[in-house]
Amino acid sequence: MLFFYGKAQHALPLKPSPNKKFVLKGKVVDEHDNPIFYATAAIYSVNDSILVTGGTTNEKGIFSVDIATGVYFVKVSFLSFKEQI
Repeated sequence: MLFFYGKAQHALPLKPSPNKKFVLKGKVVDEHDNPIFYATAAIYSVNDSILVTGGTTNEKGIFSVDIATGVYFVKVSFLSFKEQI
């Protein structure tokens, strides 16, 4: 089982601007809190489920992507683990 912890690196404005960018960082770990490296983190738009961007985790299980202000969900996958949304 994969676990995902994430946060925005930039405080979102009260009135979001579609041109405003921020950094979305997350950490993917297993049930023993060990980092999962080279897992795929795909970022999808909540409105239409379209893939917006994505990345892979580093050796510490951390991924980081630049993304515009919006509402998203993250799908994390790694071979031999159940997908987590």
